[in-house]
Amino acid sequence: MHRGYIKLWRKLQRNPLWTEPRKFSKAEAWIDILMEVQHKEEPQEVIIKMQRLLCNYGESLKAIRTWAERWNWSKDKVHRFLKLLQDMNQICYKNETVTSRVTVLNYEIYHQSNKDCETQSRRNRDAIGTQSGQDKNVNNVKELKPSSNGFDEFWKNYPRKIGKQAAFKAWKRLKSPQSLLPIILSAIQKQKTSTQWKRDNGQFIPHPTTWLNQGRWDDEIKNNIPRKEYVK
Repeated sequence: MHRGYIKLWRKLQRNPLWTEPRKFSKAEAWIDILMEVQHKEEPQEVIIKMQRLLCNYGESLKAIRTWAERWNWSKDKVHRFLKLLQDMNQICYKNETVTSRVTVLNYEIYHQSNKDCETQSRRNRDAIGTQSGQDKNVNNVKELKPSSNGFDEFWKNYPRKIGKQAAFKAWKRLKSPQSLLPIILSAIQKQKTSTQWKRDNGQFIPHPTTWLNQGRWDDEIKNNIPRKEYVK
């Protein structure tokens, strides 16, 4: 099996090879979803038909009709395709009255920001260890210290330790995080036993920031293997 990544620039959507009139394949439709969802960690406000909605990291707010027009599909085929992706644990799909919300599960697997790309180089420089670098690390630790309102307990229990600063910001955006803490901790313990979280040594455990932003403590736990379905 081939492993590794390639960068797929969103400029591809303006390339004549991509914009030529055609009926999309399922693979093209999946790539289109990955390129269309929100790639900024900060939630973005969207106004649709006089209704205010928040679009979170890894989400897209588009009507079924919009996807159908983009892919040159029928609305029924779009419904079946989104259901297939949901059964495969690739997305979460729900109606929002004025539109539809598609959430790519574990979107951070597909999306790597420039900040993430620089992480390894920065770690290599820090490993050399100048005194100024050591001082900077100490300052970063102090920056993370104000973990009030239960964040420390959340971070200790969450199995994927990545992006602590971003996760702390997401935690501070929660309404009454202290009152939510028992629910969140209980959900983490249950989801640790799920098929998704145990698969491939935890590769599919969501980024903690994503988990918090999307309120994933309310997720339904599925431990069954999804059956194969095909879209004609």
